This record gives sequence, C-alpha cells and structure tokens, in this order.
Amino acid sequence: MVDTCEGSNFLRILTPHRESDVTIACRGIARINDDSAREVLFYCHRSVLQRRCGLFMAQRNFEDVAWAPAAKRRQTRQDLDADDDVVFEVLRYAYCGTVHVGLSFHTRLLQLIAVVDYLGIDALTLLTDPAIERWLHELQNDALVGLLRDVSQAEAIAGKQLELGFQTRRALLTKLVQLRPQDIQLEDVDPALVVPSQVNLRIMSETGEIVADFILDWQTTVDAVLLKLRDLVGAPDTALCLVHGGEPLTGTQTLRELGPAVGSGVLSVIMAQRRLDARKCSCGNPAVRQTVTKWGPFSHLLVCSRPPGSKCDFIEMIGAGC
Repeated sequence: MVDTCEGSNFLRILTPHRESDVTIACRGIARINDDSAREVLFYCHRSVLQRRCGLFMAQRNFEDVAWAPAAKRRQTRQDLDADDDVVFEVLRYAYCGTVHVGLSFHTRLLQLIAVVDYLGIDALTLLTDPAIERWLHELQNDALVGLLRDVSQAEAIAGKQLELGFQTRRALLTKLVQLRPQDIQLEDVDPALVVPSQVNLRIMSETGEIVADFILDWQTTVDAVLLKLRDLVGAPDTALCLVHGGEPLTGTQTLRELGPAVGSGVLSVIMAQRRLDARKCSCGNPAVRQTVTKWGPFSHLLVCSRPPGSKCDFIEMIGAGC
C-alpha cells in the first residue's frame, strides 16, 4: 500500500518503476528553443488513484466483477488531452492532498479543473486547498469576470477537448460566491449554476429602477448587504434602508428569512434612502446621529441637536444604517 502523504512515492511517478501499474500519458508543454510536441508519461500507483479519482474507482469496481485474469488487467494506460504541468499538479493532489500555485496559475486553472472533472476528483474539496482559496480571493476583478463567463459557458478549455461538467462548474461558482460575494454579479453567470444555498438578490430603487444584482449566500445579513450598497452608491451622508413586503428589514435578518430565491428565481427588495441631515427633532432643530455601542438590531439613533439639559425628548432608532 502506498502512503498518499509520502512525497518520495509521489516523485517516483516521474520515472518507470516496478510498483507502477497505471501509466498516464499527456502532452508536454513547449520548452524554450523546443516547440516540438512530445508525449509525457507519469508512472502512477493504482491504489493511490483509486482513493481520490472516481474514474479509477469505477475501473476497480468493474475489475472486481470481470472474468479476465488479473495479469491481463494489471497494466492500465490513461491518455489525457492536457498539458503535463497541469496533470502533474492534479497527481500531486491525488498523492499529497495539496496543489502548488505558480506564477502562471491564472492560465492553468480551468484546464486543471477540467482534468479533475475528467478523473472524477471531488472539485469542491480540491477548491478548499488554502493556496487555491488564497489565489481566488486575490484574483483581480476583470480576471474574475472572465473566469465566471468561462465557467458559465463551459467552452472547451484552451481549445482542447476537455470541458467542465455541470457539477464541477457549480462547485467552482459556489467557491467563488463564498470567497467573493461582493464581486459576483447575476449577468456574469448561468442562473442554473446557482445552488440552493445562494440567493439571486435584486435591489430596486423606490422608483422601480434596478440598483444592483448580487449572488449571495442565504446566510448573508441585511447589514452586510447595506455595506455593499453604501460602497456602490458612494453616498456616505445618505442613510439606506431595505424594504421587503412593505416592511423595513432589521440588520440581523438573513436573506434566507426573506423567502426562497433559488436558481432562476430572484429575491427583490427595495432600497429606500434619506438624508439624515434633513431630519428634524420634535422642537424643530436638526436631528443628529449617534452610534449605538450595544449589540442589537439598531446601529444608530437620532436625537435633538441642542445642548444637554435643553434637548427635547426626540429619539428615533436607526436599524442597519437606515
């Protein structure tokens, strides 16, 4: 039995050895001063691949009921229409449970995920690798938009035959929503890929115009949505409220509490805004905002602006930045 965490066994895939019973063939990437295509072989261990790869697990199940002698079915060759550096990283994950993110990873991610999909590796588990999570979190917005569109369209990867399956595309989108909810827009993704734990949220103005579309986890609070909206509208002196079903929402409410909006469904809320400096207290003076330090559904309150001792009794609680 091969220890999947033993680095020495992983590096043995680079050269032929007696314990290898699966050969994976792929395409060698072009080298400096050498543009000729070449075949690269990796000499792997069936026992390792069967642990993480659904493809080899299915082959094992078939062989268990096949009548062919074991000697005839021992050696297996698997051809992959992928570059050797990508296949090497997928095999590193199969053996060691980790992936190395290099400088050119932005050009290799989709091909890597396509190989993962073909071999039947759990993409959602792979995407929890700390290096991949960090890379996705730091991806520039324009590159993120391009990645989302590629995932939604499921086109052939880099002109090759490998494609992303539906469940793998959904896993990648789910991870992106978890890491970058503020950067995911409805128009960038296929609505069918949105999983039940995600909500298509549409923010409408009081005049019926679309202010923003977001894809957010259903545990997102109203406070978090308003924080995104403040950055979007760019008006720090304007207080924002969210209204749903004719009722103002409190900051601690989650999107899940507002009703289902799964797949192509859209949850619509109204964004109401008002200028705090236009509010007046009971005695006709401008009201001023004070911050509430205790935890609760109200983040601010409005009080009379007159000096202590001469203030009227006007107090208005402000929830979630409203």
